[in-house]
Amino acid sequence: EINHLLNYNLPYFRCEDEDIVKIYYYLWAIYLMLFKYVGKGQEAHHHTQTAVNNFLGLHNWDAVIQILVGSWTTDKPMWAYGNVLLWSELPLSASSSDGMIPDNMGQTWNSGLFG
Repeated sequence: EINHLLNYNLPYFRCEDEDIVKIYYYLWAIYLMLFKYVGKGQEAHHHTQTAVNNFLGLHNWDAVIQILVGSWTTDKPMWAYGNVLLWSELPLSASSSDGMIPDNMGQTWNSGLFG
């Protein structure tokens, strides 16, 4: 399974420095390991969440980075789009008066902080 992901869903990378190649694939492995699917409430889409086992849920600053990383995958509906679509599940009342989104969110809640 992991070989298929690495061989068919990620950009192939090689360079003269083998350590750089290892770091490249290590970072991709982290992206894949932090991938989750809850399928409930506001977490209705697949997404990558750096705080997978953390009660704080998905943070918007993490999502910004994960959206960029996911854009390099081959199977974008599976590995990329959820990082953006997850935020579309927020109720309109979750945004601040100036249009900012919550700092973080979970299945049924939104942070009162904005950023």
